[in-house]
Amino acid sequence: MRTVIRLLFFISTAVLFGIPAYACDMGEQALKELISVSTYDDALARISDPACLGDREAEGKKAQGDKVIREGNPLVNRFNDLTPDTKEVTSRATAVTSALKALADYTEKEISINSQPSTWRALTRDIQNMNTQWSAITPDKSTQTVENIAAEFKVNKWEHITKADGGEIVLDGQKFYLLAKTCEDKKQPCPAFESQRDLIRVVNLMAQLARYASYDSLAKHLHEAEVELQRWETYRSKGQHQYIWELWLNGQNMGEDLCPKDKGTGIQRGFCAVPTSQWIVLHPEAGLRWSHSAQQSGDLKPALIVELFGKYSWEWDAAPNQSSMTNRLGASLVAAYTNEPSGNKWSYGPMFHFGDGYNVAFTRSGSGTWGLLLNLNIADRYFGGTQKIDSYLKCLNKPNFGQLLQGQNFCN
Repeated sequence: MRTVIRLLFFISTAVLFGIPAYACDMGEQALKELISVSTYDDALARISDPACLGDREAEGKKAQGDKVIREGNPLVNRFNDLTPDTKEVTSRATAVTSALKALADYTEKEISINSQPSTWRALTRDIQNMNTQWSAITPDKSTQTVENIAAEFKVNKWEHITKADGGEIVLDGQKFYLLAKTCEDKKQPCPAFESQRDLIRVVNLMAQLARYASYDSLAKHLHEAEVELQRWETYRSKGQHQYIWELWLNGQNMGEDLCPKDKGTGIQRGFCAVPTSQWIVLHPEAGLRWSHSAQQSGDLKPALIVELFGKYSWEWDAAPNQSSMTNRLGASLVAAYTNEPSGNKWSYGPMFHFGDGYNVAFTRSGSGTWGLLLNLNIADRYFGGTQKIDSYLKCLNKPNFGQLLQGQNFCN
């Protein structure tokens, strides 16, 4: 996909401005053709794109079999050799150290031979400081500190080279402009153009290295995002059902522990984490009143249960996918309405939540009568099993388990 986008970019650029598609190679002929239709300043702005200067494909060595089609830029080739594609943390950490040293060595040499020594000196110090910080991250600590890598590398600093601000960048505490005016003469490149072109190449390589270094952090964040997405789905489908007023209340109750905000701006950072508890308020549901003579759920008396106020909580399983609810417990105060032979009755008492959506309530009516109320889940679970045993015994036509053990007839 990236190759297609790059191809479309250069085709459209060539059509609009007459620039050859191989201008990123920055070979002598390509450079002449590039400048013949534009100023050096426009050319510099166009080739400063990360898909051009410093890019692995655009400026790296290219070969087919034993034949070298393009030699590529020596610095880009060296960078590519030092940063192989690997998911192993220790190998990647070592590769970053080697790449930083190679870039620092290159920029240090450029100080004495380039036309902008102050810029190169500041860039060298920045890379050397980064190398010092990175070297302090030992492989055994890399997992702990990997989240801070992108911040340490200041990814935004290396990635923002735009014509709008003249390519402003802060190096060693000083402001420099990598897209500043360069050559007045269109016929041949001046030292300033060549210097800024090479500076931008190094900056683009540093941006690549920042992304390369933060690979483990990005992979970790992706995994965390996938887990959070699955938790939200579990919360929606497996959690305690919520009415619209409960959704509103629980949404208001999601504080900074779940939805962290930037202390300076007050703007929320990222997405909210999935809760591990919810309030229950004026929550009606159907239930069944226990009867000691009941043999199946159909023998129980229907009841309207209203949970007046309560709380339901759980934990997220640590393994294997971290998105299963465990230790699900809750309690609430309920009012229950039942139709009794002696008349309709309201009763009140506590309800307890446990397991996979099972609720039991103990209520007492105004006349002092205690009752046991079950929700449909637990009634079906208990009486479903009772009915199966009862039906099986009837099929065998045996009055008790003693005779069952002695019998020879079995149901299909």
